[in-house]
Amino acid sequence: MDGYNEAALISFSVNMNSYVEIKNKYTAMKAANVTLKNLIEKVARKVEMETKGYALLSGSCRYCRPCACKTNQKCKHPDKMRYSIEATYLNVQALCEELLGFELLWYEKKILPKYTSTVSLIFFNENFVKEAMMEIIKDVIENY
Repeated sequence: MDGYNEAALISFSVNMNSYVEIKNKYTAMKAANVTLKNLIEKVARKVEMETKGYALLSGSCRYCRPCACKTNQKCKHPDKMRYSIEATYLNVQALCEELLGFELLWYEKKILPKYTSTVSLIFFNENFVKEAMMEIIKDVIENY
């Protein structure tokens, strides 16, 4: 992305065994994904603030509820709106496999995958300090 010289790819996953009490498998998958997407968006936006960066999120922008764009209206907060990684034509599956060492799994034919994941890519100009990133993630998780 123009204007940035560093990037961090982050992902959160949850074992779908954590959702076995939900009998409808599609509902279980949806619940897991909502939880993960809310969490990763909070982390990505906090990292953005700390680094003056820009995040590509997991799936569609979730800043406003309801989203004006989904009803063909103008975005109410274009400065806060974020695109999904997929919208930029990056191959998220390949990024996860090559950089994070795991495969994204999908819900298919009413069968839950072993786990589900969300991914965010954050661009920034400061040197990437893994410990600082981990502190932000830890802080967000503790206050989630």
